[in-house]
Amino acid sequence: MSAYPFVNFKMQPTLNISSTPELIFGSQYTSILDSIVLANQTDGNIIVSLYILREVVQDNATEFTLANKIILSPKERLDLLDAATLTLEVGDLLYAFSDFSGNLFNSFVSYRELTELGGP
Repeated sequence: MSAYPFVNFKMQPTLNISSTPELIFGSQYTSILDSIVLANQTDGNIIVSLYILREVVQDNATEFTLANKIILSPKERLDLLDAATLTLEVGDLLYAFSDFSGNLFNSFVSYRELTELGGP
């Protein structure tokens, strides 16, 4: 059991995500994602997609599309959750990627780690 506080407020930044799927979030605790900010680092439009991997059947991960082909304008910053929240369970993994290797963006995942609900 964790010591007080039972909720840890955190932010996970990921730099220079390109066309190869990049792990942008995963936790050893159930977590509430408050925002997923995507920041286009280029001078052109880029297309971004995100998915969650969850083990639905033992030893078999299923890919759930969270956002498919979101267009980010040059230097644009977008909060993908836009005043919503998303709960990820222990073992859930959030990945992001762009449409082309030169189309770079950063991500910032702000979340609450619920240490009372599981972990080491």
